[in-house]
Amino acid sequence: MRALVVHESIWKNSHASSGDGWIELVLIEARDLVAADLGGTSDPYVRVNYGDLKRSTKIMYKTLNPKWHQTLEFPDDGSPLELHVKDHNALLPASNIGDCVVEYQMLPPNEMADKWIPLQGVKQGEIHIQITRKKPELEKKPSSGSELSPAKMHRQISDQVKQMMIKLQSLVDNDDLEGVSKSLSELENLHETQEDYMVQLEMEQELLLNKINEIGQEILNSSPSFSRRVTFP
Repeated sequence: MRALVVHESIWKNSHASSGDGWIELVLIEARDLVAADLGGTSDPYVRVNYGDLKRSTKIMYKTLNPKWHQTLEFPDDGSPLELHVKDHNALLPASNIGDCVVEYQMLPPNEMADKWIPLQGVKQGEIHIQITRKKPELEKKPSSGSELSPAKMHRQISDQVKQMMIKLQSLVDNDDLEGVSKSLSELENLHETQEDYMVQLEMEQELLLNKINEIGQEILNSSPSFSRRVTFP
């Protein structure tokens, strides 16, 4: 009965909002950027605008073919995704050396798209990205006679934790203290569910070991000649 309660709790948590998911954006590199410095190079970085959220990559100095290999994640709420390639300047404001919009809304879930996107507003330059709409695998609600496997339960819990951490980061960036408090409470409930799952797993393991010992003892009792040759600790 306890196992079913844990399964029901996991199912309800993972299906509380069926639209949950996140965007995984990998900014790999750019090539043939325009030179913004007098020396014929640039110090490029990418500013990412996703709705009201803003992120930036590290700066790559004195190059027109930077390689960032940096991964950013955002809650999948359908917001416009814009990339602005900038030339860093220690004294003056950063200058724009190209931008683009990433169309991701029609991508199939959990399938990575690899793209070279031409930069707009400049004579040349492309940016190389990979983008994936991450969606937890949906499970049917368990009936009274069925249970989720340990592997599926573990995957669902991991997906929920991942979504909660991304959501928390977004709320912190937007100074949404009420939302942060609510999400922390949800995360605490999820942690309790995970603890229940671990207790259940330990109980099932103990029952399995006891059953193996019982079967071994039955084999010994039913075969005297075997019991003389094999002893169990």
